Amino acid sequence: MSFLAPLYALGLLTIAAPILLHLIRRQPKDRVAFSSLLFLKPTPPRLTRRSRINHWFLLLLRVLAICALVLAFARPFLRSDSQETRVELGRRVIVMVDTSASMARSGLWKQATDNVEALISGLDPLDDIALISFDDGVKVQVPFREESAGPSTEQRKVVLETLLTLSPTNHATELGKSLQFAAEYAANAVQGSSVSGGGDDSNGEADSGNETQLQRATQLVVVSDLQRGSNVRSIQSYPWPNEVAVELRQLRPDRVNNATVQRLRQTEEDLGEERVRVRVDNAASSTVSEFDLAWVDEQLQASSIQKVQVPPGSTRVVNLPLPEISVVGVQLDGDGEAFDNLSYFVQPEKSSLEVLYFGPRSEETREDLFYYLSLLPLSTRVREVTCRVVDAAELALAEFERVPLVVVAQSFDESISGVLRGYIETGGTVLGVLDGSGNLEGGSLNRLGDLQLISNRNEPVESNGSIEASGYLMFSSIDYQHRLFASFSDPQFSDFSKIKFWSRQKLDGLGQGVNVVATFDDATPAIIEKNVGEGHLLITAFGWQPSRSQLALSTKFLPLIDSMVNPPTDSDNGLEIKVGEGFPFPPAPDAIIIQPDGSTIDYRENGDFAEVTNPGIYRYRREGFESLVAVNLASSESQTDAMDSDEFEALGVELGELADQERETAKELQLRDRELEEHQGLWQWALIAALVIIFVETLWASLVPQSPMSVQGDDGVGGGEPSTQPT
Repeated sequence: MSFLAPLYALGLLTIAAPILLHLIRRQPKDRVAFSSLLFLKPTPPRLTRRSRINHWFLLLLRVLAICALVLAFARPFLRSDSQETRVELGRRVIVMVDTSASMARSGLWKQATDNVEALISGLDPLDDIALISFDDGVKVQVPFREESAGPSTEQRKVVLETLLTLSPTNHATELGKSLQFAAEYAANAVQGSSVSGGGDDSNGEADSGNETQLQRATQLVVVSDLQRGSNVRSIQSYPWPNEVAVELRQLRPDRVNNATVQRLRQTEEDLGEERVRVRVDNAASSTVSEFDLAWVDEQLQASSIQKVQVPPGSTRVVNLPLPEISVVGVQLDGDGEAFDNLSYFVQPEKSSLEVLYFGPRSEETREDLFYYLSLLPLSTRVREVTCRVVDAAELALAEFERVPLVVVAQSFDESISGVLRGYIETGGTVLGVLDGSGNLEGGSLNRLGDLQLISNRNEPVESNGSIEASGYLMFSSIDYQHRLFASFSDPQFSDFSKIKFWSRQKLDGLGQGVNVVATFDDATPAIIEKNVGEGHLLITAFGWQPSRSQLALSTKFLPLIDSMVNPPTDSDNGLEIKVGEGFPFPPAPDAIIIQPDGSTIDYRENGDFAEVTNPGIYRYRREGFESLVAVNLASSESQTDAMDSDEFEALGVELGELADQERETAKELQLRDRELEEHQGLWQWALIAALVIIFVETLWASLVPQSPMSVQGDDGVGGGEPSTQPT
């Protein structure tokens, strides 16, 4: 028999109390006067050979009651022979190594590798280890070995060899998402790594009541600089598993100085004063405040060096003279950490674009769709946009590289369908306008987007109650996350209640993959979209002429058309993306990408260049088109001030140091004993036995005869020796 709380056995010392009380004689309190004992003196109680236990059964009951109570508090349980054997359990350790851009700072990566090597050398033979690397993504480099695999020493060799192949990348840090992934991976490892702690009964069958599962302790060890730009807020809503603890091993760089530079978006005022604004951020832990700013060309040669003072923990915006067109970036020097000291950008060159209109012209200006398009000021500082009417022959020969939008308002044959379909699939946008005039039928649009629109069902909105008693319709449901309406997402611009529609085309049979961007207040679609290849087919169920709607006369018309003309990746300050993002241009059979080091990639499919991994200037080229793309590090990687562990605890992460194997094994065995004791419940029977014994003792004590009374003489003086009274 074993005990869950053996210290309660000290309660057996209280058995001495009833034994001692049974041996002590007490002076009787009741006295009876008797005259013949007048001259005798009272004799006090004393321990003599007559001071002995008279009621052995009563004493035995009281001792048994105490023993039963002590046994109940000690929580006894029974183990079989197999359960007496100590089960040695190894730990499961998940090492998370930070490979983000900030780990390229001086001395950090060497500290990381040394830290992991020291951790592996301190593991016990039964321990298992997994290696995970993380930046803006997470990857299991070395998973846990199978239970039937070879010795763990081979696993450690694999981890060390894999660690030598890793190095800091140029990606940002997503520590919150990485911790969630590792916690779920650890929780799955805990569920699949239990050791049976049950015994067998006399028949050789497993005793399911006494069988418990011993779980191997699993712990995350994060090896990282834990810089403030690590983005851990995403873990705030994640319910952290209690069985997974995290040990933070924070690395400290050899130099605490770090500053970064970033070019700000140019405004019309900047262009007027021929200047460029750059922002310099200096870390709070920095010990320097004087830096050099310079423009760099494609060979990274510096020019126009300018001194700038930025105190630690401060930000300063500096005005620099407008650079030459050959400049590709601005560089900062003087902080000792070069990983984030160069900000690339593309000097914008003014481009010429055309919006093509394929549809009929009206003799009445107010009813002409193209007239309202031609009045829109779509041009910007870096982009000249014109609108042109084309017929079928001109549309077939159009240079679509310069065409961001084709507006279609009349039906077309199979040949034009092939031209427009090819234009959409390579990233173009076609806007089909079903204005109810009958010039454009749904059948033509069906061939472009594999739709099943019912052809040309125009329904004017009359005030006779057939559709709407008020005589007009309005927008009801609008997807403000869509690029068409993204500029209206602010509440002060999202009011479309003043735009009325007098007639509309009823769109039925939309088919698969159609996105309804906006609906009328009678729940019919107003604007729909179908993605075809890399491009988009947009269809409006209304025209914007004043006889059809009030859209062309509204201030909403210009930003709505502008969102179709200007791609979301374009900007007045050149095309700039971050490391880890997808390339902003679509693949093509003749497309190539020239990387900063001069190497060339054939960009025929999306998988040929899934994401950009290095900063620099990239050149996208295909027949008749070429564009530059500036790629920079995420600005969050420059927030290098260290985080405190208290911030992780505030987010609900369970922190704790890596426990040794012996202590974890003892804890697991104690858990097994507790489950075994709870299942057997012997303490309950001990408590019932104690209550029964106390009841019998009480009943027996009531049947024991009382001690005789003492006697005393007439003068009040008692005589004789008092009788012994049981306790």
